Amino acid sequence: MIFKTTVGKPLDVTLKPFYSVYKQHYMVYWDLFTPAGWQARKASYKAELERQKSIDARTVDVFRIGEMQPERDHHLTASDNSYVSEAFGKHGREARSGGFFEFDMKIDPNNTDSLLVTYIGADKNRKFDIIVEGNLIATEHLEGGQSDKFYDRTYGIPKALIQGKINIRVRFDAKYKSTAGRAFSVRVIR
Repeated sequence: MIFKTTVGKPLDVTLKPFYSVYKQHYMVYWDLFTPAGWQARKASYKAELERQKSIDARTVDVFRIGEMQPERDHHLTASDNSYVSEAFGKHGREARSGGFFEFDMKIDPNNTDSLLVTYIGADKNRKFDIIVEGNLIATEHLEGGQSDKFYDRTYGIPKALIQGKINIRVRFDAKYKSTAGRAFSVRVIR
């Protein structure tokens, strides 16, 4: 009673009885596409890969928030009400009302111009400040989006805050009786 699909994209799948997949990963749900729908999804996937390549090429420093070693490497400090959680295999960090988390990021003082922060659409009704070198650069208000999708927001860093420096201190400050984050990744980009 083992079957193999013949229409799977990008590859076919072997189907086995549930009892025979003990201690193995298994899937129950698949997306179903028409041929035209599959072509559109492929194009969307390729566009996202190209977008990510472009971001990688412009990245000066990347901080995978919520992971122990990167948090140490970036000198993270956080209030007692700052927490790490996971969504779709990625770790993120938030700070509840009145809390904060802050960290160091490497910069290129000649080329750095922005922070790129990754959020998730499931987080909504969150308002907080993003502070660089003690200066407010943005008040963010997350209104949510598609709950299972990650998305990026870019914040310009004024040149005056980075001149003559090789690192900057970035702070997510939970004011407004709201939660700051969840931030899943922060990049300094050119």
